[in-house]
Amino acid sequence: MSVMAELERSGQAFVLVTVVDIAGSAPRHTGAKMVVTADSTYGTIGGGAVEKETIEAARGALASGEPRLMEFTLTPEATGMACGGAMKIFLDPVNVTPTLYIFGAGHVGCALADFAAKTSFRVVVVDSRSEWATAARFPGAAEILTGDCVETAKNLQSSPGDYIVILTHSHALDQVVLAAVLEKEYRYLGLICSKKKKVIIFNNLEKAGKSRNLLEKVHAPIGLEINSETPEEIAVSILAELILVRRGGKS
Repeated sequence: MSVMAELERSGQAFVLVTVVDIAGSAPRHTGAKMVVTADSTYGTIGGGAVEKETIEAARGALASGEPRLMEFTLTPEATGMACGGAMKIFLDPVNVTPTLYIFGAGHVGCALADFAAKTSFRVVVVDSRSEWATAARFPGAAEILTGDCVETAKNLQSSPGDYIVILTHSHALDQVVLAAVLEKEYRYLGLICSKKKKVIIFNNLEKAGKSRNLLEKVHAPIGLEINSETPEEIAVSILAELILVRRGGKS
């Protein structure tokens, strides 16, 4: 598809939809393809309810960055289609760059933003201290937000494929920001803290009504254990964990 080449050249994110298997009668053959972007579609895999559901799922894959295999039974009861066969459809996101929200423009945040931008994360830095959150310190950031951190966290419109890292200049602020983003959508949520501080913060938030199940999803202490000490080493340990999660591993 020439449209794919154009989208790849422009760096626009899209999902390549491919019919990978059929059984019996189906509207399209194995290998049929369609391209789905955030606001357009190109080609068809047969129309009807199957295509409608596939497009919706593809838009979800754009947000999450996750490939997906879908299976359909082509009966009136299952899909409103009377073909009588079955289809397997693979969704493959392309050019999807996840957003990394870094709450905290200190030394670790600065190093992390630099490393993350070089490994295909779209970096957004959040810090109310405008003298710290500057373009000079964060040349690779796509956005730098210097309003109130807590309000930014409360109003954050994150997606299921986004990454959120909390490493502000105070533990008290870390706790408030964590409370504000805990119920947001995300792929990864991490908090810089010691094991002792984690217990204190989690207990405080649970007493305030936050779900223990949600708290257990938070990566805390943040980063892989590599005996890091300097801001740059800590940033490497955090980025390593982000990449591990991005590639489907578990930390």
